[in-house]
Amino acid sequence: MLRTKNVSDSEETRTEKQPLGVASRVCLENANSGLRAEIARLRQELKRLSVHVMNHMELCHAAWRTEQLTAAPRTDNEQDSATPQD
Repeated sequence: MLRTKNVSDSEETRTEKQPLGVASRVCLENANSGLRAEIARLRQELKRLSVHVMNHMELCHAAWRTEQLTAAPRTDNEQDSATPQD
């Protein structure tokens, strides 16, 4: 069964005889395709940023600082002995 929908062309309105199911399906497929492309782009960006952060941590932070970020809290005496003296 065909349903009609109104489509506005400039100032005149015309009626297209097209199944709404087909038009809706095409619209959803286009939207899904765009979303899949955006998800793939975001995954690549997240991977790139993760690599960048890991490289930064390895290159810019001394082992004692990295250990402080990931280890359990220490007592005051342990922290004093772990801090490099200038």
